[in-house]
Amino acid sequence: MKLIKKIIKRIIFSCFILYGFNYIANCYNIFLAINYITIFIISILGPFGICGLIFFKYFLLWGFYEWFI
Repeated sequence: MKLIKKIIKRIIFSCFILYGFNYIANCYNIFLAINYITIFIISILGPFGICGLIFFKYFLLWGFYEWFI
């Protein structure tokens, strides 16, 4: 029961963290989709998960897009 409570708490906390990040980063045109995968990654990795998702989306994907054009 403790484990389930801890998992649910981390999922809810990561939802609020992701929503808050999107709210603040909207000024800089940075947006991360709120879906199951991003919530799962942030639940597991915490702040490093947000940093990793930003790096992946805006540096790797954007860089490859520019490279192929």
